[in-house]
Amino acid sequence: MMPKREIEAVVAEPYKTVFWTVVAVTDIVKTLKLYETTCIVNSTAATATLYLPNVAEAKGMTYKVILRAGTNAVTIKDGANYTAISEIWANQAPNAAGEYVEFYSDGHSWTVTASSLSL
Repeated sequence: MMPKREIEAVVAEPYKTVFWTVVAVTDIVKTLKLYETTCIVNSTAATATLYLPNVAEAKGMTYKVILRAGTNAVTIKDGANYTAISEIWANQAPNAAGEYVEFYSDGHSWTVTASSLSL
């Protein structure tokens, strides 16, 4: 497990925003790296699954997923066990432009800190 301060020391862009355009069939799954703290998604072509980093490795980090375009759902899962973040998120996913969800890792579990979704 790499602590947050070590990530900041070795990564040139410790809080990087990534843009992900989902392409039907070939690019429907993405796993965020520890330093990719914001992911802006275009899900026009297909539904997709986005894996957050391992919750233990991401201790103290916040991640935000924003749906920029598209109406296909983006399911957000934990990268350690490949399951939905919680029971609430098992059937909830951003599926309209502008929707977002923000997660914080305490090293043991993911907590939703901000969201435009009604839970």
